[in-house]
Amino acid sequence: MIFDRVVGNFSDQTNKASGVDDWLDLHWRECFVRASRRPTRGGGEIRMLLPLGMQLRHGDLVSDGTRQIGIAVRPCDVLLPHPPDASTALLLALGLGNLHAPVQLDGEQLIVVPDGPVEELLASLGVAWTSGHQRFEPQSIDAPLRAQLAGQFQIVVRPGAE
Repeated sequence: MIFDRVVGNFSDQTNKASGVDDWLDLHWRECFVRASRRPTRGGGEIRMLLPLGMQLRHGDLVSDGTRQIGIAVRPCDVLLPHPPDASTALLLALGLGNLHAPVQLDGEQLIVVPDGPVEELLASLGVAWTSGHQRFEPQSIDAPLRAQLAGQFQIVVRPGAE
């Protein structure tokens, strides 16, 4: 069977009572993979085919309609930048965006993964950081597509332009 849907999150009180048949340990990058075949903690193997754009989170419950597998995101090395002021924090956020670096927000704390260009950006802005080892779940911003054709839009085929 193929696990093709997220049916809840283990942190929800309603789902704590429901049984988890096995656990799947994932690195944070694997949470964005739509189609995969992975071994579970219990020694089984599951196949997943998730909807486009789906991002798995720690505690998610994926199902094939019969069984439920809990998702456990493994902790990894992270950097916790400490910008000295709001202006530097904004420049850091802009720079991280320009690098397309994954970022997690925890309150007012930015969390990033160690990477050469990210560390170079921190150094160039004079931003101190501390290292840590924790679960990393980067934010994603889904902007709705609102493109429309203008009312006067038309396709004109010129003779001989085939």
